[in-house]
Amino acid sequence: MKLKCLLFLFILLPLFAKALDKKKYYTTIYKAEMKIVGGKLEKALDLYSEAFQYRKVPYIKDVHNALICALKLGQQYQIDYYSCMIAKYKVDLEPYKQYPNFTVSVNCIASRKSSPWDGNFLDSMLRVAIAIRERPKTGDCCREAFVVDSLNFDALLDAIDLYGFPNDMDLDWNSAVDVPPYYLTILYALGSSIKEDSVMKYLDFLFAEDLISPSIYSEYHDYRAGFTAVKSSPSLGSDYVRYWDGNYYILYFPVSRDRAMNDRRKVLGLERIEQFRKKILFQEKNPQYCFVQKGYLEDIYWHDARMARSMIRSWNTSNNKMGHKTNYNP
Repeated sequence: MKLKCLLFLFILLPLFAKALDKKKYYTTIYKAEMKIVGGKLEKALDLYSEAFQYRKVPYIKDVHNALICALKLGQQYQIDYYSCMIAKYKVDLEPYKQYPNFTVSVNCIASRKSSPWDGNFLDSMLRVAIAIRERPKTGDCCREAFVVDSLNFDALLDAIDLYGFPNDMDLDWNSAVDVPPYYLTILYALGSSIKEDSVMKYLDFLFAEDLISPSIYSEYHDYRAGFTAVKSSPSLGSDYVRYWDGNYYILYFPVSRDRAMNDRRKVLGLERIEQFRKKILFQEKNPQYCFVQKGYLEDIYWHDARMARSMIRSWNTSNNKMGHKTNYNP
């Protein structure tokens, strides 16, 4: 009996350790980001170094932020380390060359591993989906978009079945501050009346397996809750920030509502909504850092400029009633 109990514990302990490391990664990253907001870059680098021990392939935006901290501090050994680390991701290194102390060895770039996700497969699906949305808005256009979104999602699932879900080193990136290349394909399918429920169930699975981050999951969750009017899933706060025409717009709520939102965010391993807002405002004025990846804030509602302006006007009206300011300029 004792032997069976010991064997049971031996099997479970690695699983508990993995779950603990998952939580530690995100909480440590949030601490590092808040250190950046507070101007304490050395402490931020210490926290990034700790966080990267908890995840085999860190998210590219976190490696990017660590490298920017090192470049600003001018610590060459840290620069060399994080330059080599970012070079292992398939991303253009040209933006980092604006920093005179940026260097990266050929060996680091050569260590990039090829993957089945190389190439234009994900980009081509997205180009078709966006092209349909840029056409004049008609009933046929909307129906076509739903069909294309559904077909694209099925093609993505077929690829995942073959190759497994891609980590950030598997993907081709336009920039380290962009959302993952598969992001909008899943998001558009989530907004489709054809695939909505099955897509959300699949996202629940990806999040449970730690294949997508809490912040990405929260954006999908809030998009579904807001765009498809699923009121049984209260907001996690990511849908109350938008970027339009060079400005960020943040919708604030009374403290009691923030408190309830924070309870929901805590369950998913997200930082408090107050910290999230601070990071958004800091990122607006310091765009070299990336706390929220570009794509979600800019691309969801803004295909239609008139819709964007209408939403911003309504947000300004709501915030004025509560005595809060919405629009923050750099």
